[in-house]
Amino acid sequence: MPPLYRVAEVCLYSLLNFVPFMGLALYPFQNRLRFSKKVTAGMILVLTLLQLFLGNLAAFGKEGNGAFLSALSSLIYAIFYLTAVKMPVGKTLFTLLMISNLANFLVVSSKCIEGQIFPELARQSYRWSYSLIFFLVQLVFWLPLFIYIKQIYTPAVEKEPSGREWSYLWLIPGTFYLIWYDTIYANENLSSLEIALRPKNAICLFFINAGACLIYYIVSELVLEQRKTLELQQKNYQLSMQAFQYDNLQNKITEARRARHDVRHHVLLMQTYLQEKNYEALEEYLQHYQREIPGGELISYCENAAVNAVLLYFAQEAQRRGIEFEVRVNLPRETGMEETDLSVLFGNLLENALDACETEQKALWERKKVQSGTTSMQDTENVQKEGTDEQIMQFEQNRQRVKVVINASQRGQALCVTVDNTFWGKLRKDREGRLLSTKHRGNGMGTESVKAIAEKYHGVCRFEAIDGMFCASFMGFPGD
Repeated sequence: MPPLYRVAEVCLYSLLNFVPFMGLALYPFQNRLRFSKKVTAGMILVLTLLQLFLGNLAAFGKEGNGAFLSALSSLIYAIFYLTAVKMPVGKTLFTLLMISNLANFLVVSSKCIEGQIFPELARQSYRWSYSLIFFLVQLVFWLPLFIYIKQIYTPAVEKEPSGREWSYLWLIPGTFYLIWYDTIYANENLSSLEIALRPKNAICLFFINAGACLIYYIVSELVLEQRKTLELQQKNYQLSMQAFQYDNLQNKITEARRARHDVRHHVLLMQTYLQEKNYEALEEYLQHYQREIPGGELISYCENAAVNAVLLYFAQEAQRRGIEFEVRVNLPRETGMEETDLSVLFGNLLENALDACETEQKALWERKKVQSGTTSMQDTENVQKEGTDEQIMQFEQNRQRVKVVINASQRGQALCVTVDNTFWGKLRKDREGRLLSTKHRGNGMGTESVKAIAEKYHGVCRFEAIDGMFCASFMGFPGD
């Protein structure tokens, strides 16, 4: 049985080696925890007790089991971390391995410094001198690490929508972790204690970790730049919708001015027909003039300008592609949601819906040959321009078999949106249940953006295929 003071020394070191770094690891995902804060705190308490047990086992147990206990400890932490944090595995692994590498560097550095100041105590495991040096080293490095985690790393992992890049980026800290593990525990000639006590080894590990930190910083900055680029694309998208609405309005105004300018000439000509009692010519002229009168007022689907601009754009796109477009949207001028997010939300849902309908149109042409012999969408314009009445009627019937239905409303703080489109295919998903794109390899960026907006506004979204329709549902709480 070891003396009580030795057990206390080991427990002190174990706490210093666990609590600060676990706090750093959880900080970026404090709002993405899978369980409540009370449950998570309870899990951390159990993990802390386990850390104390493993620390005492390493200090007073069988010699030579340090490598095994270190690997076991890392595995347990990884299981806890992946369970407690509700984020893509790549992001959590990157964070866990990055923090582990930095912690290991501080451990080795502290032991090396202890060897220079307290050479006799340094050859013993987990003495008070080691904990003291370790605490002082943490004071030096912990604040810069926290600033990096808070100001650079957290925005990078919190806002980046798709998470696909992190499926590979975690290999970077994983490689450095293997280098550290091989350096400390795979040396057949020297023990881990002897390696840590040699200053040249600590200096070597310092430069390795300095390079690793530089890479971590570059990765975070690149992800942040990607996020800024995405935000600019979203703003450009919104501006293009507004520009489209403005152009439509200008065209209506120009047509109205032209019609008003020509009214006097039309009246004079009609008076001439009346005076000559040429009623047949007058009737023909009136019919021609009625066809030339500009359309009615610019369509307004809802009071919200951003959503209305997006709906106008895709309504015209649907008309151009021959897709039925039903809109039942009742949104106020101010919804509490950023206009950029509204534009991206409706834009992604409607773009995906129209593309899916166009795919269904092509499938219809392949499955059912129209009587005209047209078998591909490339012949569409020829049928419309040169086909017989029967061919054109058959063509229009096939086109009208696909449709998009949009419903949106806001009640209280809840904003609900559903976009349904014709879909007879099968949904393709990855292992994590995310929809795969039909346009390229990998996950669909549109659906991932919608999910990111739902998370931002503390809501949910769902994508499912029901009775020949693909149903996309969104509910957010912009007022929260």
